[in-house]
Amino acid sequence: MNYLHSIFNNIDDGLMILSPAGDLSYFNEEATYINQKLGITLILNGNVFSFFPAEIVECLQDAFHEVINTRQTVQAMNERKAKDGTILFLEIKYIPTIEGDSITHITILMRDASVRKIIEKKITGMATELHNLIDQANAVIVGLDTLGYITDWNGHTMSLTGFTANDAFTQKFSELLMGESDRPAFNAMLQQVLDGYPVLNEEIPVISNNNEKLIFLLSATSRYNSAGQVIGIIFVGQDITQRRKIEIELKFAHEHLFFHLENAPLGFVEWNKELNVISWTQRSEEIFGWAEKELTGKGFSAFNLIYDKDMNLARETVEALLSGAANRNRVQFRNITKSGNIIWCEWFNSILKDKDGQVITIMSLIQDITERKENEIRLKEAQTLAHLGNWELNLKTKEIKWSEEILHILDFKPTDLESSLKSYFDVIHPDDIDRVRSIVELFLLKHIPQSYYHRINIRGIKKTLFVVVKIDFALLNEPIRAYGTIMDVSELTEKERQLQQAVEELEAYKASLELKVQERTNDLMRALKKEKDVVEM
Repeated sequence: MNYLHSIFNNIDDGLMILSPAGDLSYFNEEATYINQKLGITLILNGNVFSFFPAEIVECLQDAFHEVINTRQTVQAMNERKAKDGTILFLEIKYIPTIEGDSITHITILMRDASVRKIIEKKITGMATELHNLIDQANAVIVGLDTLGYITDWNGHTMSLTGFTANDAFTQKFSELLMGESDRPAFNAMLQQVLDGYPVLNEEIPVISNNNEKLIFLLSATSRYNSAGQVIGIIFVGQDITQRRKIEIELKFAHEHLFFHLENAPLGFVEWNKELNVISWTQRSEEIFGWAEKELTGKGFSAFNLIYDKDMNLARETVEALLSGAANRNRVQFRNITKSGNIIWCEWFNSILKDKDGQVITIMSLIQDITERKENEIRLKEAQTLAHLGNWELNLKTKEIKWSEEILHILDFKPTDLESSLKSYFDVIHPDDIDRVRSIVELFLLKHIPQSYYHRINIRGIKKTLFVVVKIDFALLNEPIRAYGTIMDVSELTEKERQLQQAVEELEAYKASLELKVQERTNDLMRALKKEKDVVEM
């Protein structure tokens, strides 16, 4: 018996041998240890129904009753509170020993399954939590078996497609959600994943329950069992239908915009922060002579287009944009073409920034104004010869702009006029000031074009000016701009005076001649009369 006792003490289960009446005839060390945890001391040859706690006795009686009636082994899982307050989970087997027609003993094998039960509970809880997480995840999560049938279908996928889990299960993914033309490519992709090659970020076109076309961006990996065999596929991804729609709209808008840029009378150039060409339209090529392929990626700088004498102005313009001092500016440069010609261009520059306010690119609209510049030079020369200057008044801001010839006529420096009318009215001859103010007030009130003469007195120098004023209107007949010319007619006025004086002198001379002729005629008539009288006498 000693060798059996040694064997029984080395098994993992607690062992107790009892008579059908509950008398304890044997127990091993593991049984002692387990019962001590429950606060029970086992008594050899004692009756367990007398010293076990009432709740345990009740379970024992039920188990004994079932074993005696069925003569079969009975298994049970009991949850017991240990004396230290922890919970023990006991797996118990009641094994009958039968001799002839009688049960002579009932062997109880008990095992502390607390650790395993706790792990199982944790695993079950984790599985439940994982299932809830998957079901509530804001992502498309779909599981398929090796034949393509749906095995997993989370709530987000259901809300996007309109198909419930009951609709999806027992259906193939391709047959439930895809058109026939898209199925072959999808099935080929499934086979690739089943062969152990994962697929990342694949765009899958699907059709919802209400026939809405969606695009899912999915990644797929194989699922394995404990033996390492592929048992299915798991898809994880997102609905990119709206994003793809926006991308298409942005692409269309970009192409639409670029079409207009290509066909606009202005050249368009996009530069990086180093002033190298990123984009270069056909009109830019027409202006400067270089094709886009000659510039992009070749380190061609914007400064290669600038005439030497305008280089400082160009550098100041670029620095203002890159430093953040200006988001846009407008400037005129002399530029050099591929053939070496010097042309005048007007540049409209702006910057594109990232979310941190850093400059990404500079965009320029360029207009060839060479002809306009030449016309301005000719106009300036003509105005100088004719003593004619032009002006412009913004009726909203009251800011006025004067041409150089007006400054010359009025003998002003650019700072003298200070962009206002006050300096101009200050030099009008006192005898003409009231008349001029009345004309200007009538013009601003009635918006009727006017032309008039007036005199000015500048540091003792008197001049006569001929002024013409006109007005521009906005769409709703709102006056927005007054403009006109000022002409120095002092020389013409002096010549007119001299001419008038000459005419008056000529008229006086003519009158004196007529008087002399009349006097001589009278003298002649008197002489003839005398002669006639003599003859008659």
